[in-house]
Amino acid sequence: MAPSVPRTRAVAALRMKQIALDNQSRTIRRLRAKLETERRESAATKEGLETKVSSLERDLQIQRCDNHSLRNTVTLCHNAIDRRISHLVEAKKEHRTNQANKQQARESHLECHHKLQACIQEAEDTIQEQHLIIEALVEEKSSLLQTIQGNRRSDSNNGGEGSSNSRGGLSREHLMAIATIVATTIQGLVNPNNNQAPPPTPPPRGTKYYYESFPKNKAPTFDGSHDSKLHSLG
Repeated sequence: MAPSVPRTRAVAALRMKQIALDNQSRTIRRLRAKLETERRESAATKEGLETKVSSLERDLQIQRCDNHSLRNTVTLCHNAIDRRISHLVEAKKEHRTNQANKQQARESHLECHHKLQACIQEAEDTIQEQHLIIEALVEEKSSLLQTIQGNRRSDSNNGGEGSSNSRGGLSREHLMAIATIVATTIQGLVNPNNNQAPPPTPPPRGTKYYYESFPKNKAPTFDGSHDSKLHSLG
């Protein structure tokens, strides 16, 4: 007996629904597989990104440490350069001060050298003048000694009739006193530091060679100086 038409249609509808459900099931399984694949890919990507982020964070931390150390190094270098510059400035000031001191010392040395040259020249002039005075005094002493010897010979020839000169000249005592003064003056000029020498014996009072009769001429000194008469002799 042949089936009825409504039953056939119902079976066809059921089969169509079953096919549609099978198609939906396959689509769902395919989508689930795709989703699982995407999830795995997303997890791998996430893990890679996390690893990259952690690596970047480590690099950033290292970079920060490097920057900090570099900043400290730059600061230390800057401080060292500042100290070096300050030392150079101080050294330059000290060099200028030393140059000024050297220039001042050089000028002082030149001034002292000029003064020393002037003193040496003055001492040479004084020594030359004293040599001339000594030569004049030696000549005068020689002439006085000759006069004394002549007076002694004349006294011995006259038989001791007085100590005065027959020609109205100087007596023997006067000539001896003048010779003593000349010898003492020569000794004072030769040895100006010998201040312990005894003073010369003055001529007797009442004679024309007594000290008070010569207001323009002073007594000879023993410190190397000389009077106006000795200047005139020089």
